Amino acid sequence: MKTRVLRVRLPVDHWIWNEANKSEIVRLALDWYKDLPGEVAVVRRAVEEIKTALAGGVNISSVASRESQGDEGGVTADPRLRQAIEKFLDF
Repeated sequence: MKTRVLRVRLPVDHWIWNEANKSEIVRLALDWYKDLPGEVAVVRRAVEEIKTALAGGVNISSVASRESQGDEGGVTADPRLRQAIEKFLDF
């Protein structure tokens, strides 16, 4: 495999200087950084599923949106429950 060198200046007290295999650690960190947006999307979907499950199958975000527009949509949710769940799961 052909490789290229990337020069980066870091402070003398950077944590990487304490690592035994600096190149491997940096490669792993860069791979992790590249995959991070996909992992965050998975976590966000899971949080939305949890919110929906805690609301008894009612999507809290959509209910809040409809309520703010004055449309109950035939769904009634205890606003205190919705507020508590939103506050608890607010990222």
